[in-house]
Amino acid sequence: DPARYPALELGYRAARAGGVAGAVLNAANEVAVAAFLDGRIPFPEITVLVTHALSVHTPREAPVLEDILAADRWARSEVTRCLN
Repeated sequence: DPARYPALELGYRAARAGGVAGAVLNAANEVAVAAFLDGRIPFPEITVLVTHALSVHTPREAPVLEDILAADRWARSEVTRCLN
């Protein structure tokens, strides 16, 4: 049920996009969950932040390791920026 589990659809979206989308999803989720656990955001805001990161990131075709690491750094920075 996508309405009940919106984050599941984000996983499917990242899988369909391929490239570095999985790295973006994971990094954005880690930062958002940490903010939730610190009491800085409500639980539903996690999916809002991850959705934002996936929406604004430019996909990369056939990424190499450096592309994946750069996407991870970018997503962490972007979600942190959104939190501030």
